[in-house]
Amino acid sequence: MQKLDRCPADPEATAEAYLLDNLPRNEARAFEEHYITCPRCAAIMRQTAEYVVARKRAARRIRDSREQFRFG
Repeated sequence: MQKLDRCPADPEATAEAYLLDNLPRNEARAFEEHYITCPRCAAIMRQTAEYVVARKRAARRIRDSREQFRFG
Protein backbone atom coordinates (compact mmCIF):
# COMPACT_ATOMS: atom_id res chain seq x y z
CA MET A 1 0.00 0.00 0.00
CA GLN A 2 1.19 3.48 -0.85
CA LYS A 3 1.98 5.59 2.22
CA LEU A 4 1.83 9.37 2.51
CA ASP A 5 4.72 10.72 4.54
CA ARG A 6 3.41 14.28 4.26
CA CYS A 7 0.29 16.17 3.27
CA PRO A 8 -0.80 15.85 -0.36
CA ALA A 9 0.14 18.74 -2.66
CA ASP A 10 -3.51 19.84 -2.69
CA PRO A 11 -5.11 18.46 0.47
CA GLU A 12 -8.46 20.14 -0.17
CA ALA A 13 -8.83 18.52 -3.60
CA THR A 14 -7.64 15.19 -2.23
CA ALA A 15 -10.13 15.35 0.64
CA GLU A 16 -12.98 16.20 -1.74
CA ALA A 17 -12.03 13.36 -4.10
CA TYR A 18 -11.81 11.00 -1.12
CA LEU A 19 -15.23 12.00 0.19
CA LEU A 20 -16.80 11.69 -3.26
CA ASP A 21 -15.18 8.28 -3.73
CA ASN A 22 -13.15 9.54 -6.69
CA LEU A 23 -9.70 8.38 -5.58
CA PRO A 24 -8.21 5.08 -6.67
CA ARG A 25 -8.44 2.58 -3.81
CA ASN A 26 -4.70 2.64 -2.99
CA GLU A 27 -4.63 6.45 -2.91
CA ALA A 28 -7.77 6.55 -0.77
CA ARG A 29 -6.27 4.15 1.75
CA ALA A 30 -2.99 6.05 1.86
CA PHE A 31 -4.82 9.34 2.41
CA GLU A 32 -7.02 7.76 5.06
CA GLU A 33 -3.98 6.47 6.94
CA HIS A 34 -2.41 9.92 6.70
CA TYR A 35 -5.31 12.17 7.67
CA ILE A 36 -6.14 10.23 10.83
CA THR A 37 -2.71 11.19 12.20
CA CYS A 38 -2.36 14.67 10.66
CA PRO A 39 -4.21 17.49 12.45
CA ARG A 40 -4.08 19.73 9.36
CA CYS A 41 -5.56 17.13 7.01
CA ALA A 42 -8.08 16.01 9.64
CA ALA A 43 -9.33 19.60 9.88
CA ILE A 44 -9.48 19.85 6.09
CA MET A 45 -11.48 16.60 5.99
CA ARG A 46 -14.02 17.99 8.50
CA GLN A 47 -14.40 21.22 6.55
CA THR A 48 -14.59 19.45 3.22
CA ALA A 49 -17.16 16.98 4.54
CA GLU A 50 -19.35 19.89 5.63
CA TYR A 51 -18.95 21.45 2.18
CA VAL A 52 -19.79 18.21 0.36
CA VAL A 53 -22.90 17.67 2.50
CA ALA A 54 -24.04 21.26 1.88
CA ARG A 55 -23.43 20.91 -1.85
CA LYS A 56 -25.43 17.68 -2.02
CA ARG A 57 -28.24 19.27 -0.01
CA ALA A 58 -28.34 22.28 -2.34
CA ALA A 59 -28.38 20.05 -5.41
CA ARG A 60 -31.28 18.07 -3.93
CA ARG A 61 -33.23 21.27 -3.25
CA ILE A 62 -32.66 22.50 -6.79
CA ARG A 63 -33.72 19.16 -8.23
CA ASP A 64 -36.82 19.08 -6.01
CA SER A 65 -37.81 22.65 -6.92
CA ARG A 66 -37.41 21.91 -10.62
CA GLU A 67 -39.60 18.83 -10.32
CA GLN A 68 -42.18 20.78 -8.36
CA PHE A 69 -42.18 23.55 -10.96
CA ARG A 70 -42.43 21.05 -13.81
CA PHE A 71 -45.24 19.02 -12.22
CA GLY A 72 -46.61 21.84 -10.05
